[in-house]
Amino acid sequence: DHRDLHSFPTRRSSDLLSTFVACPKPPVAVEPVVKAAPEPPPALRFVGLDLAALPADTVLAAGLAPESAAWATPETGWHALRSIGEQGLGSLNHPDGSPYMAERKPFTDFCNEADFNALMQTDDALWMLTHLECSRGAVARTRIEQSDNGLLTAVGQSEPIDSLEHAGGVYTPCAGQVTSWGSFLSSEEYEPNARHFDPETMEIKGNSYWNGSLPRAFKDHGGTHPYRYGWVPELTMTAEGSATGVKHYAMGRFSHEIALVVDDGKTVYLSDDNSRGSGFFMFVGDVAQDLGAGTLYAALWEQESGTAKGKLSWVNLGHASDAELAPFIESETPVRFDELFIAADPGEDGLCEKELELVHAAGRMECLALAEPGERFESAEQLAMVASRLETRRYAALMGATVELEKGEGVAYLPESQELWLALSASKSSMLAGNPVVPEGYSGTLKLDHIDAPLSECGGVFGGRLGKGSDTAGEPIKSQRVLTRLDQDEGGARMVDGACPADAIANPDNISGLPKQGLVFIGEDSGLHANNLLWAWEPASGTKVPVLSTPNHAEITGFSWVEVGSYGYLLASVQHPQVDGSMDPAPYGPETQHMASIVGYLGPFKLPVTPAL
Repeated sequence: DHRDLHSFPTRRSSDLLSTFVACPKPPVAVEPVVKAAPEPPPALRFVGLDLAALPADTVLAAGLAPESAAWATPETGWHALRSIGEQGLGSLNHPDGSPYMAERKPFTDFCNEADFNALMQTDDALWMLTHLECSRGAVARTRIEQSDNGLLTAVGQSEPIDSLEHAGGVYTPCAGQVTSWGSFLSSEEYEPNARHFDPETMEIKGNSYWNGSLPRAFKDHGGTHPYRYGWVPELTMTAEGSATGVKHYAMGRFSHEIALVVDDGKTVYLSDDNSRGSGFFMFVGDVAQDLGAGTLYAALWEQESGTAKGKLSWVNLGHASDAELAPFIESETPVRFDELFIAADPGEDGLCEKELELVHAAGRMECLALAEPGERFESAEQLAMVASRLETRRYAALMGATVELEKGEGVAYLPESQELWLALSASKSSMLAGNPVVPEGYSGTLKLDHIDAPLSECGGVFGGRLGKGSDTAGEPIKSQRVLTRLDQDEGGARMVDGACPADAIANPDNISGLPKQGLVFIGEDSGLHANNLLWAWEPASGTKVPVLSTPNHAEITGFSWVEVGSYGYLLASVQHPQVDGSMDPAPYGPETQHMASIVGYLGPFKLPVTPAL
């Protein structure tokens, strides 16, 4: 400011004094009025079923606990939506409506193994997608209507979705998930063993389900081979209810029970449902909400001897993309097993030739090494990339990962506590000390007997909290959702008089978290309970109550929590109930209606209104 400072008006000292005197006194402090925080909405909790009085031939649902009365409606309970054989549910027809092999058993034109269910909304339409868990499987689509009181009704015909024909259809689809971006993430269980595949006959040595179905079913439909199956498909529905689908080769090929994406949209936990030797895997996508490229990791469980807990580390199996792998799978000349590996059975002494490593994979000992890259591969690195995805469990074993878990089943996640769990059907077989047997004189570089957990024929649920992590080479993993412990939090019971205790979980299969409620639902697939149960487990308190009972010997499976408008539902399948105590001679097609799998839901539940602050 270039003005003359003397040009500003001045005040006399008395004026200044009067100014200060006139200043008001500071106000007296008044305590602010504090509003009481609103009561949180009631939690969803159940009164457990009476385990001494379970019916043999019906589905029985528990009631809600008194403190959860706000969730109840007059209709809350178990509701069947549709059974296999009704209105086309279970059909395995070709897209043109013609049957695959209706005249030939066990491969009929129906599948009686209803598994995972999801509700998908397209514009104003509501659709239920149901996994048909047969070797030649399908994803069925059923139109659903919701009434004003929350009840759901199946309307019209159920029909298989033609979305994966270009990739050989879908093979034994098991559990699934509706992703945060609105797609349907599927799974393919029990991957066929490509080592024993004969491309001339298209048959696999020792695999009667494959030999009796897929080669004949696909004779006039582009042919088939093992590397088309054992993946994670992803389906996206259109406004009209049709769907497009891809198989995510980048996430690896093994016996996928479920691929569960956590809340960052890119970290995926993948369970391996293989008896007497399975792995556990984690995929980290390059980009959130895009599972077509990323890095795959295999778990190394440093289990604390004689306990059911331990540190979890991750072996980096490398980066890959669907686009890089597709030419080796979907081509006129798909890659063969012997182009990827040199393999042999161990000798009479249990040992391998010097150039081969003794590994435990798929429940048996095998002599294995990566093949030399032939003309098909640009480099040894490219061959390793393809081998890591097409033979993921074998490759993980070669890299030193743990492949001794017993049937890795469902995966559940609670985002509010950042906890994740894996269900293991049982702790036996390869999870016990001395199994697999390390032959005398073994001098290989791999540790073969990783686990010596306590025996539990009834199985358990294992998990820990997610956070930052590095791989076994010390390189940071590009995710904030890395599991670093695998501790048994529930289960672990021993069999008594040929059964699991009535109040213990028996052979957990599908599990699913209920966000904001602190609950994990645990379903059983067991012959060690006469009635398989669905449990509601509260990890924070350790309490669990049985909330659903199936008819004798039926599996409770395929459950997922969904919210539509003002109502919530727990969708579920009651798979192959044996109401009259007999076994149906045709497991892939119900011959008597009492054996038909049932698709339904527990609900409706009135969603509580969250009070405003």
